[in-house]
Amino acid sequence: MSFKDIEKPMDPFPVEWLKTRNGMFIDEFSDVNSSEKSLMKMWNTFFMDLKPLGNIHVNDACLLFTQKSKLTILHENLRNNFLCHLLNLYRSNLISNECIIECISHIDHNK
Repeated sequence: MSFKDIEKPMDPFPVEWLKTRNGMFIDEFSDVNSSEKSLMKMWNTFFMDLKPLGNIHVNDACLLFTQKSKLTILHENLRNNFLCHLLNLYRSNLISNECIIECISHIDHNK
């Protein structure tokens, strides 16, 4: 499956309740600040809207998330939280260092 295939919406499945429930669970975290919670909700919602994908597609998913969420990340001042998220993905061997550079460059370009 190519990355282009995962951008297409999944078959109709009522995931709105899952998104709501996921947001409620994230809100219950006591050791996470509100900015981190906001980014976690954005990331999880973004991933729920994609078709299931494997580790090989995480670089592309990060780049797509960056393109779709750039304005929100900048408006809500989530750049550093997003960078930490990318670094965690890198430490887990899910993305490359080039992906981090490309995502952050996209966020920082034309602020």
